[in-house]
Amino acid sequence: MNTRLIVALATGTALLAACGGAKSGNNQAGANAQAPAAANAAAAPAAEAAPAASGVTSAYTDIDLARCESLSSDPEHDSASWRCPGHGDVPIFISSGDLRYDVDAGVDNQNFQTLPPFNENPTRVEWRLRDGRPFAMIFRLRLATNEQTEWSASALGIATVGAPGRPGCTIAWIDGNVPEANAVAQRLADQRAPTAQCNGEPEMIHAGSVPTL
Repeated sequence: MNTRLIVALATGTALLAACGGAKSGNNQAGANAQAPAAANAAAAPAAEAAPAASGVTSAYTDIDLARCESLSSDPEHDSASWRCPGHGDVPIFISSGDLRYDVDAGVDNQNFQTLPPFNENPTRVEWRLRDGRPFAMIFRLRLATNEQTEWSASALGIATVGAPGRPGCTIAWIDGNVPEANAVAQRLADQRAPTAQCNGEPEMIHAGSVPTL
């Protein structure tokens, strides 16, 4: 992740910790997040720019790391990786390091894409399907916004589905307090995931409540 972005986001984390934040609870992909009374209007244009695709459906996968295949474990460096059941023959790969998680679909892209605050692995993901075949995955990370690791924010990640020789990537992060965040994530996934080139930083859509966005 871009060094300047990490510095900026870490600064935002400290500011939010000082001011406090709304408790989000254990919301996962597929469950609408509660929007603040005065959400940042900057999120609205992004939502309008991504109309829902026709002929696309959703399916859901629960994730329990205890039931996933362990691929690596290094307690000394606080890192581990797993291969978890996904949709059909498309697995989910999860990697952890320094209390942060990276989530890939199809293949492990070997690129640790996450957010600077401490976060928790998703326990549920949403697949976007066309003709029954997944082309995108939506997942939610709960985020800690202070040193006491209180999970007081969340963000939705949108990832493309990779294949051998063509790894996927996370193409966007959406503040969990963006109005209708799940619908925004679905529309962005439908519009952008099928043609994403995975050659840039994920788009950031925020509502002012998640310090990392």
